[in-house]
Amino acid sequence: MIPLATAATMTTIENEAIARQKISLLELMLKAGQKVALEARQMTPKGGLVYIFCGPGNNGGDGFVAASELLSQGYKVIVFLLVEPNKLKGAAKEVFTKLK
Repeated sequence: MIPLATAATMTTIENEAIARQKISLLELMLKAGQKVALEARQMTPKGGLVYIFCGPGNNGGDGFVAASELLSQGYKVIVFLLVEPNKLKGAAKEVFTKLK
């Protein structure tokens, strides 16, 4: 079984990636979301249905980016937002607002 990273561990990983790549959190989120979309495209027939579950944090923001990418490429996407939209913050809120 592969252990899941805690929120604190993910924050550390994100901060390290931002520092090493010299990019913003939003840029990191865009890259991560694009990679998620790529993986989903490889597993789903063109125009297929993809379900994306998004929480309030940065990983949720990655999901919003992936949803946007997939929609623009002709996939059907259903996003399950696991919190009220007003609970979103930072870059995740910014990406959600653009997706909406």
